[in-house]
Amino acid sequence: NNNNQQHNIRSDVLNLAANVGVLCSKTLQYAPLDTSKDTSFWDKTILTEATDTTVIPNDKICGKTEIAKAMANIFISVFVLTSLCNLDLRVSILKKMKLNSLKYPKELCKGESGKYTEYSDHTGITKTEGQSTLDFDMDEFMMGTNSGDSNTDKPQSYEKPCSTVIEMTKFIRNFAAERDWEKHHTPRNIVLAMFGEAGELAELFQWRSDGEEKLDVLNKWTREDIDKVSQELADVAIYLIRL
Repeated sequence: NNNNQQHNIRSDVLNLAANVGVLCSKTLQYAPLDTSKDTSFWDKTILTEATDTTVIPNDKICGKTEIAKAMANIFISVFVLTSLCNLDLRVSILKKMKLNSLKYPKELCKGESGKYTEYSDHTGITKTEGQSTLDFDMDEFMMGTNSGDSNTDKPQSYEKPCSTVIEMTKFIRNFAAERDWEKHHTPRNIVLAMFGEAGELAELFQWRSDGEEKLDVLNKWTREDIDKVSQELADVAIYLIRL
């Protein structure tokens, strides 16, 4: 941020958007096309050449490092914004994942990449109905437990706290695997999806004031408004973790 400018939350939204843009640029510059038969670029050992006897081209190491740096900057931006919004990122992610489980029942969308509106007749969730997470039981997310009812559509991973990035990564990965989405979750697809979510977050701030340092009801942010911000930040974080 420019030190000569008064700090405001919209600057941090712009900073997040800029960092997602950098990730797009680095992906375009270094990453292979999703259709490429050479998948070695995304091998997790590519940044640990010293422990591998295989010689890895320097351009791959450089490219993977640049993409990793861009991802780290996005993480920082998301954490800053969730703090300014008085949100718990872990809770925001778990609440959005629960909503996603309702919007995308695994028995209906297995292997499909369609929008949730394709299942509205079954879920009752439309563009205007059923989108809030305000009524979700907070104890479920704070304590990391579920009701134990095997008939509920709660992923098994809700029994764990998901208090680390590794645990959250496994949880999100399992969610995708249950729906056979791996074939759709290619690196470039994920980056583009993240770009779209950053745009939806920006839309929530585009006509707001630069005088706001944080979100609160004094600045005319309703609980519904903040819930939307929470969901969009969670969407960016979910795709980031998925990548």
